[in-house]
Amino acid sequence: MNHEIVFPLSFQLRIVLFSLRMFLIKNKCMKKNISLITISFIISAVACGQKIEGVAGFIQLGYLNAPYTKVLNQVYPAGFNDTYFSVGAEGFYRKNKNLIIGEWQFGLQKVYSFNDKHAGAVYEALLGKYGRIIKDKNSFWLYPSAGAGLSFISLTSYEDINKQNTATQTLVSPTFDFGMNADILLSKRKGKEDFYFGWIMGIKAGCRFAIKSDNWKDDTNDAVNKKGEMPSYTNNAFYITLSIGGGSVNKE
Repeated sequence: MNHEIVFPLSFQLRIVLFSLRMFLIKNKCMKKNISLITISFIISAVACGQKIEGVAGFIQLGYLNAPYTKVLNQVYPAGFNDTYFSVGAEGFYRKNKNLIIGEWQFGLQKVYSFNDKHAGAVYEALLGKYGRIIKDKNSFWLYPSAGAGLSFISLTSYEDINKQNTATQTLVSPTFDFGMNADILLSKRKGKEDFYFGWIMGIKAGCRFAIKSDNWKDDTNDAVNKKGEMPSYTNNAFYITLSIGGGSVNKE
């Protein structure tokens, strides 16, 4: 019984390109055919290019500045400032130089007091992003990202330290995100064949732009701005975060 041996297409292409280069050199056609030789090298590099596919997940800590937060002092003159301490989670799927990213971020401020009332502001964002790697090394990759999603600003107030008569107003806004990201592979362990996994640290900075709105809602999702008591608000923000996590990569 005869067995037919079939070589992969990429292997056959490399053989053909190598034969072409040797033919051109042997016939002393280097000057006339230098462009063909160059093209053959490029095609060969593409054919032999490494394919990368992987996933990763992170937890993050950082700083967030929302420059319109002081507008909330019109409602509760408690001395709100623009800065938040942020925590969050992020995950991505990587295919070669492309990344699909999902991110959740939560920003906290301290509770401010005025007279016999207390109030606090909370920032939140839920986003989907696309990234494209522009610099890729064995243990480091750099990529810009752009995405969209929703951001939330919530204002909670209560009358005494026991949090009696609590009231919360929330504003939800469509939001666009633009950032620059750097991921550093801290450790790498080899698994089966071309499978790797390890710890990853990420550094991210960017800005968010939201659509201005005064459509505040209360805890029961009813509009609370019928009398113009809540200001129009733009949930823009600037952020920088440090994240730590792990992932796995398959290289072919």
